[in-house]
Amino acid sequence: MLDEIKNYLNITWEDADIDKKLTSMIEESKKAINSLMGVEIDFDVDLEQKELLKNRIRYAYNNALECFEDNFKSEILRLQFQEGVKAYEK
Repeated sequence: MLDEIKNYLNITWEDADIDKKLTSMIEESKKAINSLMGVEIDFDVDLEQKELLKNRIRYAYNNALECFEDNFKSEILRLQFQEGVKAYEK
């Protein structure tokens, strides 16, 4: 996933410090989104959730994480409803 995020953020150079920072952001963002959704998400399968993950990482990378939930609240709410429906149907 690191290479995909670097491509998404247009990071075309190699830098071990940036790789370490991004790897940490990926793990933190996965945990945060799983917490928001209330379930464990498979980001390789669910493309909408993966897009939300990439955007959260973008906000974190640009030091604007405090704006993420406000700017994506409609997407977050829609995905929470979808996860709730999935859980209900099981």
